[in-house]
Amino acid sequence: MTVKPGSSSEHLWWVVSLLAAAVILPTVCLLWFMTAAVRNERLAVRQKLSEIYQQRMETAAKDHLDFDHINSQLAMVYSDGFVVYDSNGQLVYPMVDPGISLADQQRFAAIAVLEYGSRELEDAYAQYQTLAESTENPAIKILAMVSQARCLYKLDRSADAAALLDSILAEPDEDDLALRAQKCRAYLFLLDCLKDSDSQVFRLRLSQAFDYVMQGTRTSDDFAILGKSAQAGKIAPADVQLYALNRLMDYGASITDNPELENQKKHAAWLQARLNTSLTVAQYYPAPSFVTTPGIVQSAVLCLDADRPVYGVCSGQTGHEGEFLTLMVFNPQTVSGWFAPYLSEVKSFPAECSIDDARGILAAGDSVPADRKPFLKLPLGSSYFPEWSVALYIESSAFETAASRQVAVYIWVGLLVVVLFLVCGALTAQMIGRQIRLNRLKNNFIATVTHELKTPLSSMRLLVDTLLDGSYANQQQCKEYLELIGRENERLSRMIDSFLTFSRMERNKQVFEFKPVHPADIVRAAVETVHSKMTQPGCDFSVSIAENLPQIQADKDAMVTVLVNLLDNAWKYSLDHKTIRFSACAENDRICFAVADNGLGIPRRLHKKIFGRFYQVDNRLSRRVEGCGLGLSIVKYIVNAHKGVIEVKSKVAEGSIFTVKLNIHN
Repeated sequence: MTVKPGSSSEHLWWVVSLLAAAVILPTVCLLWFMTAAVRNERLAVRQKLSEIYQQRMETAAKDHLDFDHINSQLAMVYSDGFVVYDSNGQLVYPMVDPGISLADQQRFAAIAVLEYGSRELEDAYAQYQTLAESTENPAIKILAMVSQARCLYKLDRSADAAALLDSILAEPDEDDLALRAQKCRAYLFLLDCLKDSDSQVFRLRLSQAFDYVMQGTRTSDDFAILGKSAQAGKIAPADVQLYALNRLMDYGASITDNPELENQKKHAAWLQARLNTSLTVAQYYPAPSFVTTPGIVQSAVLCLDADRPVYGVCSGQTGHEGEFLTLMVFNPQTVSGWFAPYLSEVKSFPAECSIDDARGILAAGDSVPADRKPFLKLPLGSSYFPEWSVALYIESSAFETAASRQVAVYIWVGLLVVVLFLVCGALTAQMIGRQIRLNRLKNNFIATVTHELKTPLSSMRLLVDTLLDGSYANQQQCKEYLELIGRENERLSRMIDSFLTFSRMERNKQVFEFKPVHPADIVRAAVETVHSKMTQPGCDFSVSIAENLPQIQADKDAMVTVLVNLLDNAWKYSLDHKTIRFSACAENDRICFAVADNGLGIPRRLHKKIFGRFYQVDNRLSRRVEGCGLGLSIVKYIVNAHKGVIEVKSKVAEGSIFTVKLNIHN
């Protein structure tokens, strides 16, 4: 019996298609509406949060970044550096050592040949003395006298050198930048001369040197006074100050028992940092080109280089004689501290906040990855910080938390409806699928059984008709026909037994009687059953039973059925010249029954499928061998009932090996 195209299978296919459409289309529409509702809810929450944060940021800017607040911050802390310009925009602090003229440099170079080249120190001393007495420039005079002291020091006359330097330093100061630079150098050389003398004298001179070098800039933040003092030459050049302070700190590093000196070193360290920053900024900004509106206090974003950003706050006015423009310089750490109250108020909600300067470089707040998009970005809103911006970053979880209640309602209602759709669809599809499989199984079963029963019945009817008609030559031929009828009858009996066994299996009515049995008895019974088939011409059949095999708990008849099915399959699926090996042995507390053949073989992908009900590798009605696909499923069922395993090893065109393994001790 065959199933024609366009029959029940095709109708069932249309039913399944319509059912899938009835489930999928409403589900998709519901999910679309639910997604739109959730998206709109999140947009609404985002807009509300944006308004709240924007209002809070504006309020925080008014409270913490206004004119008075920043001025109070400036009054509370020292700047990290400062630069002062006069009313004409000329740099007046920090100034550097102007040096000496080219003519004076040549005169000193000529004498230096005697001092350093030919080592004629007495002659060099005399010429330095002549130069000091002949010059009218006080700075050149001090430089020449310091050079005299250096020659005396090299002549091992340290006391005379120190006395000469003392006389230089005893002279009253004049308001001259170069003169103060040379006096600073004189103090340094005096300390070189005294470092091996009485420690009290050395400490006294070191303290005097600190006072002189830091004179005028020790603690002063009155930039108008500082500018006037710098213009008048009452402050040593900043580069000389910095160099001298570095040397003086080295001299006093080992002295820790002098409170006054310790206090001087602390001020010197503070001034060193300010001078270093001030000199660097003055080098980059010799004129106040960053000032755009005279008379208005504003900030200047300064960028010395990529690794040393600084910020400047300008104060004062230009254009009036006697007034100065001051640029107070602050490091990023100092500026970041100004924004702490502002950030604290803005971030009262869970968020990350960063403040970027006019170059887009982080000045304060949280550092976030460059690829992260801000939730809200606004101008900072302060006259001190033009073109600065504040960016707010909120994790997506914040939106989820804010919108979670309404979104949860949408999601749960939608999911409930979707689950109902899917459950109903799945149950219906399962029922339809089961009906399809039952119909297909029924049709295949009817077709297979009809074919398998029709073949032996047709053969038997033909042989019976031949015998009834007397169409046989002799009694021998009659006997052969009767034997053929008997074999066909036996074949029908085996087939019917398989159907009955399968029926009992399906209804769980198969009963096994487990008793101690020797494996050899099972093998012999199976061999006896298939003896007539295995002894036919063209079949090489051998049996191997290991000695001293232990008994096992098994249903003998059921196990004989297993082995007969395996041997029968080996015989049917082997070629014309059959080689079948049947063995029994013990292996790892198991009894192994193996059936090997040289048959067609089974593809590896089908090794598990062959144990299914009614499954056949070749399911055509015109296949070469008979069978309805129940043998191996019955074998699997019986082996499982014995708590054993069945294994198959097979390659196409090379044959197969089926091995049944039963436990010796159940």
